[in-house]
Amino acid sequence: MKDLKERLDELVKEGNEIRVTWDGGNDSGTITVYVGDKELDYGDSLESEISGVIDDALDYGSWAGDFSAHGEVLYDSEQGAFVGEGEETTSDYTSTDCEIEVKVPKALNFDSITIESTGDWEYDPIHITCRFNISNGPVFEEHMDLQREIGESIEHDVTGEISKLNCTVGSVYNDWVINRDEMKEVGEYLVYVIDSLGYEDKVSHSKEHEISVVGREMY
Repeated sequence: MKDLKERLDELVKEGNEIRVTWDGGNDSGTITVYVGDKELDYGDSLESEISGVIDDALDYGSWAGDFSAHGEVLYDSEQGAFVGEGEETTSDYTSTDCEIEVKVPKALNFDSITIESTGDWEYDPIHITCRFNISNGPVFEEHMDLQREIGESIEHDVTGEISKLNCTVGSVYNDWVINRDEMKEVGEYLVYVIDSLGYEDKVSHSKEHEISVVGREMY
């Protein structure tokens, strides 16, 4: 059996950079090995040995869990180790207090209002949908117009609330169902105040890696 360090040192002497990257989380992930500019095929004997060393050190297992991770290490022949840095991100769905007003003319017929927020703060604009639920009676153009107007107003308010948070926000998913009898009469209107806004709080931290191959044999 050949010593893994010996084999890697030979490749370095031939002028090759040996690099390993990883990227995954939420039940899937990959470790990729490069020798020079070439990506080693999955299952190649050298690829298997190197990825096994990295996998053991990272200890992500099957990548199961609500997290993401990525990173890169380079082989240093003097240290006999892969050296580099990775970043891990965990997330927790939490909420913040808010005051977002929903206002509907009390003469309008409806039983309840369903309001949903979707989107990822990092990548997509927040989108709000609003729908009047009516068990008995027709849907008029006024219902449709108000659905759009309420959606646009809440979208503006939710965006404003999220932008005030001092954290890294991911997804913003909420599902509010407001019954008519939960709304307060204010003059000619029915008013409801949404007082809680859910969002994903993402926490990232960097981690330095020095993954030794000393004493590791190739099989």
